[in-house]
Amino acid sequence: MNRTLTFGIAVAVAIGAAVALFPSGDLDIDVPEAEPVERNTQARIEHVDDGDASASNSTNSKVEDDGTSREGSASEDEAPYIHPAAAAANARRHAPYPQWSNKARPAWKAIDYRLRQLGDDENAAIAIEVVDALMAVNREVEPDVEPLVKVQSAALSKLKGSPNADEIDALLVRVEGLIEELQTLPPAELDE
Repeated sequence: MNRTLTFGIAVAVAIGAAVALFPSGDLDIDVPEAEPVERNTQARIEHVDDGDASASNSTNSKVEDDGTSREGSASEDEAPYIHPAAAAANARRHAPYPQWSNKARPAWKAIDYRLRQLGDDENAAIAIEVVDALMAVNREVEPDVEPLVKVQSAALSKLKGSPNADEIDALLVRVEGLIEELQTLPPAELDE
């Protein structure tokens, strides 16, 4: 049988089944109208203020017998509870050195990418070594800056002496600026 004819028959059967199985929307069934419910939220609030713990103006909170709420027990002035491990991870992530590393790694990766495009895999490996050193910075809140500056400065001087230095000149200038920024970073302020 022809594919088109088979498809046409399947469509006709599907439409027929839909008409037979699903009733039309013009049934003469009377649906009673819902009665409007008048809600007096002010009265509920007054009951709560009077000490009636059974009334609540919030549908999501559970009020205990003593009038305190189980959910959202912190007042509006208090900061919400954050688990200590999450707070420590957040502090490490937002410390100055990991943030600086997140800016410096793409610059070094761009040098690696451009050198690989030019076929200079030896110098591209130098850039990758620096990227690996920068990845270690993300795991430390207060890294030792001197070795990090030395690694980057040594790699920068090698790359400036490479035959493809003129091709990556703008990237090298960007990295020099980032090294200067690293040396001026303030120490991390952690809440211990």
